[in-house]
Amino acid sequence: MKTWRSIGLLLLTLILGSCFKTQMVSSWSDPASRGTHLSKIAVVALRKSELNRRLFEDEMCVMLRKHSVNAIQSYTFMPEQRFTNADTLLDQFRGRGFEGLLFSEVIGLRSDVQTIPRSRHYVPEARYDRFGNYYATVMRVEIIPEVETIYEYVQIQTHLYRANDGLLIWGAQSETERIGDLQMRIEDYATAIARDLAKNGFIHK
Repeated sequence: MKTWRSIGLLLLTLILGSCFKTQMVSSWSDPASRGTHLSKIAVVALRKSELNRRLFEDEMCVMLRKHSVNAIQSYTFMPEQRFTNADTLLDQFRGRGFEGLLFSEVIGLRSDVQTIPRSRHYVPEARYDRFGNYYATVMRVEIIPEVETIYEYVQIQTHLYRANDGLLIWGAQSETERIGDLQMRIEDYATAIARDLAKNGFIHK
């Protein structure tokens, strides 16, 4: 009984784990700017933790470079974050030869509770009848208790600005499930962002 239940819980864990992904909640792009490939982009992750900032910028740059973009982490030439919004950010990047500025900021955390109701299962079980000297198969009832799972999603807002005039040309809000290690979650986020940018023609596919 314990073995069967352990196998069931293991399968449930594997199924839930395989659902890890970043979901694009909303996405917008400037119609007049679509199809304009940007060759050099500065990547800025506004994070409270300097470590998280560097992890985000590194992974996003790795992903953009796969799309033939010369992507540069902001921490490489701006170790301290001296900006709190897009306007002050754009002032810091003027005159550095960038065509675009990708700005990422965590804006919230959402929780979702999912419940698997209590269920009844019939499990075949072989029993030996010592009087009749034969084995018989009977159905044993096993009750699986209710399982409640809490999913947490990090909400991230990402904007792409044109560097020469500060025009917002693309924006998206995404949610990344908080499972697995941080590196894996960042990689999934970066993949989703690059895919949407490519779809709108701002970077090569």
